[in-house]
Amino acid sequence: MTAEPRPAASPFATRTARRRQRRWDLIAGVGLGGTLGTLARYELSVALPTSKGGFPWAILVVNVLGALLLGAITTLGVERWPATRYMRPVVGIGFCGSLTTFSTWMVGATQLVDQHHVIIAVGYVVGTLVAGLAALYVGAMCAGIPIRKEQP
Repeated sequence: MTAEPRPAASPFATRTARRRQRRWDLIAGVGLGGTLGTLARYELSVALPTSKGGFPWAILVVNVLGALLLGAITTLGVERWPATRYMRPVVGIGFCGSLTTFSTWMVGATQLVDQHHVIIAVGYVVGTLVAGLAALYVGAMCAGIPIRKEQP
């Protein structure tokens, strides 16, 4: 009796194992960025408190600021800076992800509707969306402007 040949290991098996081993540094980076983004959002919410039935300026500001930063950082990361393993997880996912807040945006809109401020709620939702998209575009365009080099 001859032994049956063993199937060859997948060429992706070792690569997958290496990725699992290296992932902790990315998780730590996302955690660090998330901590800093959350602290920034908290400080802005303290600086711009919202009164009952008032316009939630703090959340509008953090969402628009986060979109602006994400547009700029993403553009710089793609077009200008050397590729790094940490930029997108730390800045994009961690910092900008925790700075901005979709859930609080929707909770604020729901509270305004519950308090019979429907027009303000609609303005808040639409205004945040439009301003966020515009900020994303502006951030990307500003970061994509070529740096003028002096001619010798």
